Amino acid sequence: MAIPKYNELYSLFLFAIQDGAPHSSKDVKKIISQKLQLTALLLNW
Repeated sequence: MAIPKYNELYSLFLFAIQDGAPHSSKDVKKIISQKLQLTALLLNW
């Protein structure tokens, strides 16, 4: 998998926080990783 460009990650970040509620970085990471369909192996960063 190629590394996503800034604007691709930023749009996913905005998607993750679109409800306006407070989110932890862990929650945002989980939402983005689900959208990118990352495996557990790739998430060890």
